[in-house]
Amino acid sequence: MKKADNNMYEPLGELARLIGSPAFYTAMMNIATSIVESEMNIIMLYSHRSAPIYINCETVPEPVVEMYNSGYYRFDPFYHYWRERGIPAVLSAREASPSKELTRNHFLTFLPSAGINDEIGILLPTIGNSAVGLFLERHNSFTEAEKEKIREIFPLFLGLHMAHQKLSLSADTEQHKQTHHFHMANHAYKIYDQSGVALFENEDWHNKKAESNQLDENAKLLLSQEKQQSLTMPAGELYIDKLADDFPFAPGGWICSLHHEEKALPPISFNEAMNDFLSGLLTPRERQIIELILAGYPSSKIAEKLAISIGNVKNHRKRIYVKMDITTEREIFLQFLEHLSTT
Repeated sequence: MKKADNNMYEPLGELARLIGSPAFYTAMMNIATSIVESEMNIIMLYSHRSAPIYINCETVPEPVVEMYNSGYYRFDPFYHYWRERGIPAVLSAREASPSKELTRNHFLTFLPSAGINDEIGILLPTIGNSAVGLFLERHNSFTEAEKEKIREIFPLFLGLHMAHQKLSLSADTEQHKQTHHFHMANHAYKIYDQSGVALFENEDWHNKKAESNQLDENAKLLLSQEKQQSLTMPAGELYIDKLADDFPFAPGGWICSLHHEEKALPPISFNEAMNDFLSGLLTPRERQIIELILAGYPSSKIAEKLAISIGNVKNHRKRIYVKMDITTEREIFLQFLEHLSTT
């Protein structure tokens, strides 16, 4: 931080004390919200291998969580950013977004459904090209000065986070069990030194190995092939990741992990998603109206953008509802989310 704040010493000391503890990220979030005021706070896990996961979303309305998990995450600008750039940073949604079109859709559709208008994301890297994301959300827009305050403390957050990641995994190996504060807690994993000598396997790996004698063999196969980073097995997808040179217990070593969740669908732009949605069912004008509805525009704005009367928009809506066999606007979103899950 550019200017030392005596009030920050105690919470930062507590955050350092909580390294390796399940309460670590909650404490970090508390510090962030003491610096910049927010109304809703979310902790998420982003991955190149699976859909984003809500770690802490107690303040988020359940329908919003369901909407996001059903496929809307593919429009999430932070998901785009981490999949495409993967650089630890403090970002607003606008800064994370690869296009104005995606930004507009996010701000007109998803954020209002969650009851917020702006957000700041703090993205911290973890093993396997994943990231822990801490999000500050509120109705009023964040100022540049507020974002700068979070950026000032970010190097300290990043350093403590890296120490937490290393200590968490080291604690797992020492206790011969997996603790739920480590982001791979629900996965079977095995650690090798830089020469490929096995050093540790967690309980899940031991149990999976008993079910399939191919697990260790496939892990060794990945270790021997520099370019191949994953292997499909009946039990799931097996991945291998390099550990940092200063990683405790296995500096410069490797970690193999077995993932059984479905692979994430890639990020997608709104225009790409609309390309074949209801194609052949609606007229070009009706498709324009559907696009604007999904982008969050009310009938008055749709009429304005298309230079037609509100009455015409309402008539088009009626015909669209009949063709889609629906009665509410919400059902348009539901069909669009179903389309997203297969596109």
